[in-house]
Amino acid sequence: MRNSSAEWIALLDEADVPVMPMHDFQSVLEDPHLVATGFFRDVEHPTEGPIRTMAVPPSWSRSKTELRHLAPRLGEHSAEILREAGYGDAEIADLVRKGVTVRSVAP
Repeated sequence: MRNSSAEWIALLDEADVPVMPMHDFQSVLEDPHLVATGFFRDVEHPTEGPIRTMAVPPSWSRSKTELRHLAPRLGEHSAEILREAGYGDAEIADLVRKGVTVRSVAP
């Protein structure tokens, strides 16, 4: 016997077993809990235009959490990360030239 997801959820709920549906990219945006908590937000990215992003999940009674930075552009932090890993400017330039990484262009 093959049960649907809804049938399994009902059976497990009845047995007091924690359960929730597995989402795909579209259905997660419609999840009742995530919608009710305002988890997804539409924001204006300065170079990419309107994007949907996630709220900062944790919350505290005395401190308000907020999104401080939007998603970086491709290669936006490549040079800084490579420098932290010990690469020099010439090595980074060589990696960019070889297509291993990209260096972002100012907006």
